[in-house]
This record gives sequence, C-alpha cells and structure tokens, in this order.
Amino acid sequence: MDRISIAKLQKNTVTIHPDIVSLFDIYVNHIRPSMSSHNIEMEQNRVFFRPTLFIKEKTVWSMVNNFELHFLKPFKIDQKTARKDVSIGSISEDQLVFGIPFYELVDIIARYKKNLDIKLIYSCLNEILTASINQDLFNKNTFPITTFCQLININEQTYHRRPESAL
Repeated sequence: MDRISIAKLQKNTVTIHPDIVSLFDIYVNHIRPSMSSHNIEMEQNRVFFRPTLFIKEKTVWSMVNNFELHFLKPFKIDQKTARKDVSIGSISEDQLVFGIPFYELVDIIARYKKNLDIKLIYSCLNEILTASINQDLFNKNTFPITTFCQLININEQTYHRRPESAL
C-alpha cells in the first residue's frame, strides 16, 4: 500500500466507481444526514486508518471504498488535515469486488443503526443486490431481511418494530 496526503489527493480527479455509486448514494442520502457532527468527524478519522482502493485510468482515479474520503477531498480543509496521509492501493477493473464497499457500508450501518431508518436502507440495498451479487456475497439468490439483520447485529423482531423513519 502506498500513502498519499489529502492535499495531493485533492489535486487528482477522483470519482466514485460506477459499480458502487448506488452504495455511495445510500451513504450520502440515508446514512450521513442522520449522523451527528461528532459521528461524521469519527468517520473522517477512520479514513486515515482504512486503506482506500482506486482503479486508476490515465488522469481519473475511481474510488472503490472509503465513502467519507470523498467528502474530505473537494472541500477546503485545515492544513493539519491536508497534510495527513491516507493509505491507498490500486486495483484493476478485473479485481473489483463488490463485497469490499458493501461490507464497509454494512459496518457503518451497524455502528449507527440506532439513528437510521434501517427499513429504508434495507429496501435500497435489496434493490441494488442482484441475484448474481447475492450469490457472490451470500451464496443465495436473494437478500432476505434475516441476512440484513445478522449483518448489522440486530434480531429480526427489532427490525420489524422499528418505525419507518429514523429514531
């Protein structure tokens, strides 16, 4: 793994890889808005300890994971943060595994599940996960609620008792 400063990363053209845009949308639209500023700060600090994978094509880097890093890149940040290094790795298009960003997102959902609309998030994930992806991830053709509940460490009754909107 190489290391690069946030300041140097800001100079590169970084996009979200098209295969994970839907996962990133869940993070942006249904998870991040429910997080407190303290929790967002904690997620931003995790950026520096979690390797970020990129698929590099000429002048464009397509980010494969580490959702919060995308928020650090375009904004003016303090010099201390700009000098911090992140661990990066480069993979080819053939090496892209949907499980990497999926399980990272599930980990985030599990951390903040008390504040999230988990029914909405499950519904969004269920729309994204094709039979092929489900086979790769779980050796099943579908993504049942029981599997989602196991992944975020709640029981199914808790899932069904939760209101439709975040608590």
